[in-house]
Amino acid sequence: MKNCISATCFVVDNGRVLFLKHRKLGNWMPPGGHVEENENPLQAVHRELLEEVGYKVKVIDPYPKEHKVVVSGTSDTVELPTPLSVLLEHVEYPTEKHDHFDIVYLAVVDGTQKQVAAESSDELRWIKEDEIDGLNTYHNCKVLAHRALSIAKSLKVK
Repeated sequence: MKNCISATCFVVDNGRVLFLKHRKLGNWMPPGGHVEENENPLQAVHRELLEEVGYKVKVIDPYPKEHKVVVSGTSDTVELPTPLSVLLEHVEYPTEKHDHFDIVYLAVVDGTQKQVAAESSDELRWIKEDEIDGLNTYHNCKVLAHRALSIAKSLKVK
């Protein structure tokens, strides 16, 4: 079985979360994709958001700072934002099957305007919390969308 590292991002804004209609799978998904060679998951999230939905984002750490131990402090170690979740997902495209080790981040839009034209989907939707459970998506996407909105609310993030 082929294994890939992927990066996904739940982008929140004013009590809503961004989803796009996935062209290969036909259902609603948060933006994201495969981590490319010489790219880390955080870089992949920024690239994928620009490519798929045309937004620059600011990744936010979803967990309280008092629960973190600072491990950086030298030039050879940098502490990145803690992911919202890390998932192992079995993905079945029409022509192939493989596993994603998915690093899932939480973010807000960095600015108010789209930066570039989106390439991956003509259908983007900002989903309100009461619409999540009725959305045609995977169970884990629904659970993490609720978690993203709950954390954003507790952090007082717009």
